[in-house]
Amino acid sequence: RSIHFYKRRNLILHSRQIANFHTSVSTGFKVTLGGSFLGRMSSGGNKDNESDPADRADPQLVKKARETPKDMTEDEWAELLTGMQYSITRGHGTERPWTGVHNDTKAKGMFKCVCCDADLFPSEYKFESGSGWPSFYDTVKVQGNEDNIERRSDGSFGMRRTEVLCKRCNSHLGHVFNDGPRPTGLRYCINSCSLNFKKE
Repeated sequence: RSIHFYKRRNLILHSRQIANFHTSVSTGFKVTLGGSFLGRMSSGGNKDNESDPADRADPQLVKKARETPKDMTEDEWAELLTGMQYSITRGHGTERPWTGVHNDTKAKGMFKCVCCDADLFPSEYKFESGSGWPSFYDTVKVQGNEDNIERRSDGSFGMRRTEVLCKRCNSHLGHVFNDGPRPTGLRYCINSCSLNFKKE
């Protein structure tokens, strides 16, 4: 079996050990996850895991991922992405809160899919939710009211949630909840590792 098979297997098993509870109850700088209280940790711990694939991967593979992402194989995704990026976007994992580099990103620009580079969230829709993950109250619109987000019902961990994925490449991004600010009342709770940021 290929090394990518074992890489995928180990990363997916590891991701299942991480608390996949974006439905956290925010209480100031603490958040309830699976019955445990986690204090606020410093951001930026995933810097090495969140690099742009275009900066290190085979240019032809990057081109394929961004032009025809649905033609990518799992081995190719495993080669393109870092271990953490693969675990989250292809294995439906969740990074630990307050560890993602984009949780504290304040610059103006566009948050894009780390896998296929699709535009997802403009920086002006980002807000501080206190959850420990990058949060947005709306998505970028590409045609009328259409966006690059697919929404699916998620019943994992005995909870009823709405998973959000990239519509172009089917990468797992996070979840959306109805407890966000105006004008939408939505909170897109997104894994930092699933994002790239293009500064204006």
